[in-house]
Amino acid sequence: MTVINPDLGPDPVNRLADGTKRSRPMSRYQIHKIFREMVRGELADGRLSTRRRRKLVRYAASLRISAVEAGELIQEVVRAEGGLDTGINEPAPHLRLVPAPKRTWPTWAKLTAALAAVLLAKLVVLALFAD
Repeated sequence: MTVINPDLGPDPVNRLADGTKRSRPMSRYQIHKIFREMVRGELADGRLSTRRRRKLVRYAASLRISAVEAGELIQEVVRAEGGLDTGINEPAPHLRLVPAPKRTWPTWAKLTAALAAVLLAKLVVLALFAD
């Protein structure tokens, strides 16, 4: 990656699909265009799940696109495709609001209290029957 396009940044891949070197580096615009097409392909299969979004962000990282930039590009494509990915901010169906659990002693505190009670009872019994 010694060749840098001064306008649009370096080509992170700089290779063709068969492994041969490219004659000129890809521009930042071309890299973003490839990523947008990847997102469109994923949207064609339906709503983007968290797992699929993470996969896209990992793919973007291999293209030297930051996670923030990848998120912006994903949202740009989602909005352009007519909001097919609505409900991003909705909680997942398996997450429900439930009341907070009742406060109880932690297990380690219960075991410590039981051990202390047994030791105290043993000392009392020894004190009573020892001459």
